[in-house]
Amino acid sequence: MDNNKLVCKNCSNDLMGNFCSNCGQKAGTFRITFRELFHHIPHAVFHIDHGFFYTARELALRPGHTIRDYLQGKRKYHFSPFLMLLLLGGFCSYLYGRFHFKTVLSSVSIDKLELQNGAIAHKYFAYRSFFFCIVCSLGDYLLFYNKKYTLPEMVVANTFWFCGMMLIQLIYFPVLLLGQYAQAENGFAIFLVIIAVIYLGIARMQFYSARGSLILSGKIIFAMLLYLAIIMLTGQFLVKPLLTP
Repeated sequence: MDNNKLVCKNCSNDLMGNFCSNCGQKAGTFRITFRELFHHIPHAVFHIDHGFFYTARELALRPGHTIRDYLQGKRKYHFSPFLMLLLLGGFCSYLYGRFHFKTVLSSVSIDKLELQNGAIAHKYFAYRSFFFCIVCSLGDYLLFYNKKYTLPEMVVANTFWFCGMMLIQLIYFPVLLLGQYAQAENGFAIFLVIIAVIYLGIARMQFYSARGSLILSGKIIFAMLLYLAIIMLTGQFLVKPLLTP
């Protein structure tokens, strides 16, 4: 019997390599140190080591390309798009309610909604974004059917894009504070919408490889204008009456 033979401390399976072939646990497990502790805390809260910051960087620098790669199977380093949407949506909602910011495309005041139902208010951004993800995904599936993406794949793609737009809002947050201080909040908020639309346009051009194609570029512009109109009309005539006493 080989006394130096390594076995998995989790399932006692013989080890060959860095991971157990039976249960997947790492071969090297040692006593917990402060370094190990500080690694697990952010993992438990945000799963940071599973790609939050990596996904945020990719959405900022190459949103269309990275989402296409994700749908093609390159997912190891990415954060869950739906969990990311909930985290960013809740944080954006808190900031907008806390500092009484106005949202240009929203017919609902976050701070007033918070007085009625705090739980809904803090999830409003995520709920609204996910709803419009579904709307945009249906539109993309029909308008860009020749690209052969399935409807669930379009839902994932649009969820990522909405996460990217929420990241833009968080980065832009100091500018909104400045606008509020200078009593020019509406102008600064409109500029934010312009930035978000440009970002979404670039992301979709990358995703659909539309560079050099006037027809495809035109379809993307048409789709974005259509979705923008649907968002405004839905908020004004469906969402606002439901949440306004």
